[in-house]
Order: sequence, then C-alpha cells, then structure tokens
Amino acid sequence: MTTALDTIGCLPGPNTGTKQEALDYAAVDPRMGAMLALAHEHQWPESYQDDLYRHDLNCLQAHPGVDLIWILRDAGTHVILLDPEDIDPRAAKRCALPLIEYHSGDHRLNCYGDGDRRPKYFYVFADGTAVESNANEAKQVVFETFT
Repeated sequence: MTTALDTIGCLPGPNTGTKQEALDYAAVDPRMGAMLALAHEHQWPESYQDDLYRHDLNCLQAHPGVDLIWILRDAGTHVILLDPEDIDPRAAKRCALPLIEYHSGDHRLNCYGDGDRRPKYFYVFADGTAVESNANEAKQVVFETFT
C-alpha cells in the first residue's frame, strides 16, 4: 500500500530536491514524518512550501528530539521549539506568544481581504507524536514549558 510518505508526488508543492530531503529525513525523525503526513492530509501549505521542506527540516535536524509547537497554514508553517534547557524562557515567551496570537485567527491583520479568518492548525509535538491543539492550548504549553 502506498502512503503519503512513500511518494513525493502526494505532498503539496512541486517535486524538488528539498522536498525529497524532507521525505528522506522522515525515515529518521518521526516529527518530520508526522509533519509530512499532516501536510498531505490537508494538502498544505499551498504556498511557501519551503517553510516545511527547508526551514522546518533544518530546525528539526538542528534540534533532534526536541518537543515543539507546529503551526500549519495555507501559506506556510511555523515551528516553536519547546526547549527550556537551550532557550531563554523570557525570550521564548516574547517570541512564541505573539506568534501564536497572530495565528490564532483573532488578529485583525491575519484575515483574507473579505475579513474571513485564515485557516490554520496547531499541533503540539511531544516525544515525536503530534497532537492537534488550538491557540489557547499552545499558549498554555509555552507557559508551562518556560516557567
């Protein structure tokens, strides 16, 4: 049986070398495997695919096994590392909380031209497993991690 992680063509965006690198890395890191499976499920990101295939990949490679919050959007992704040993707690909160708030759907600048909220998904990764979340839960995870 063929799955999303068996073939590059099932993933959003053009078939590029960076996409193949992400697919190859999924065999090593379950976080990347979960990200690619979710991208396949939602067929997102529709644009800014390099967020997933290049930037998220580089982040995961640089921080093996670190828990994180992942935001999947129609136009890109965001990774928020949850590593209190390596990241200053004040800086983490200063950066992560506004990012989560912006993508919560409540921020007036993060809407389509007609005022509709941009769709997005929040996932909390712990021990390599992704659990769907929401903005409020993601903020709580940041507070609990960096307190």
